[in-house]
Amino acid sequence: MRLRECLTEPPIGAIRSRRLFAGLRQTGRLGRACVLPIGMDGDVQWAVDGAPLIETRETKPGGKSAKAIFRLNLAAGGIRKVSQDTKFAPYFPKVKAKPLPVELVTTQAAAGGTDTGDKREILWLAARGGAPEARLLVSSDGEGLGILPGCRGILYWADGGIWVAPIVRMGMSAFRRASRNEDVRKIAWKHAADIGSAVMFWAQEHDERFPSPENIEKELAPYIDGWHPGRSISVLRGFTYTFPGADLEDVRDPCTTELGAVEGPGGAAILYGDGHVRWKSR
Repeated sequence: MRLRECLTEPPIGAIRSRRLFAGLRQTGRLGRACVLPIGMDGDVQWAVDGAPLIETRETKPGGKSAKAIFRLNLAAGGIRKVSQDTKFAPYFPKVKAKPLPVELVTTQAAAGGTDTGDKREILWLAARGGAPEARLLVSSDGEGLGILPGCRGILYWADGGIWVAPIVRMGMSAFRRASRNEDVRKIAWKHAADIGSAVMFWAQEHDERFPSPENIEKELAPYIDGWHPGRSISVLRGFTYTFPGADLEDVRDPCTTELGAVEGPGGAAILYGDGHVRWKSR
């Protein structure tokens, strides 16, 4: 188990944030939080039994300060004061690990695109030593905390919480196949969206009524961009219209009413009664 430190958002009226520690397990999950009191400083050290300790100074009555040692309970969360005679483990230098093929890179941009001078940090995953254009966006406003053991995911801080973005390993052939499938899915989604616009235009010109499945391609073709008499519309070829037809006012919940679908790899782009499209996996 590794130890991760973060800062919490300062409470209303407080000037300083609280320090927070949590154990990072091999599975990538964080344990219970150990939140330190506001103003508690000190570096983390280790007891002989492996428990994390913080040696700091606390103010006594009368204004005098004295050394104090606190033990972090990573299993249950919380801290407790222990004896000043608690023994620390000897220092062991870190073993130089083999560098990962990827790294976290942070850039800055103006917050909200304004000229106020406020900056936000943009977090990227990049191949170590790779070109800037090959970066993958992780968070548009976050702080990178590290890459999980085994390169299984990215741990980062954003929107007041800790997040994990998984990293999926795949061979080049699988990646190319997945990329091709994703391109086909995007085309299916776009076709369904174009058909949705055609259905809405058809309904406006037919007394606010959804069309029936009968001759659906012939009915919708004039409302598809690029149509002209005698020309087949490829957008409609893979579309299956399943709605029986009805007045718009009789459809209680258009946003959940399926009108039809365009099939694609691993699922279909579903068209709903309000014109929006959602991908549904099989």
